[in-house]
Amino acid sequence: MLLNPIERNLLYLYSFAKLNTYESHSGHMQMISEDKFLELFIHYGLEPERLKEGGSKSPDFVVKKDSRIRFYCEVKNIDIDLNLCSGLSKDPIYNTISTHIHNATKQLKTVNPNREFFNVIGFYN
Repeated sequence: MLLNPIERNLLYLYSFAKLNTYESHSGHMQMISEDKFLELFIHYGLEPERLKEGGSKSPDFVVKKDSRIRFYCEVKNIDIDLNLCSGLSKDPIYNTISTHIHNATKQLKTVNPNREFFNVIGFYN
């Protein structure tokens, strides 16, 4: 599977905007981080589709280009107060990120167990 440069760059998604994690959207609580990634995918001409949360945990998006699946994406919020990190014996940033990676990997395996497509974890802070 060949990806264009934009799609390759999207494999390393990071967003560093500092906003609240949730905002009200049409009477529902909506993840700002997921909305930002949705906007980013659309901006680059991709076709993101939200995956429905069912009985098993699944990733947030399947992302297509020309109606063909290119990758699956799970978005994770990283909300760490750096002021609380100084002087601690264990690194809360490392622990938080590794936990998110572990959980996202399990979610991505539910829809793409044989890794037929790329699996992307997007971190939002």
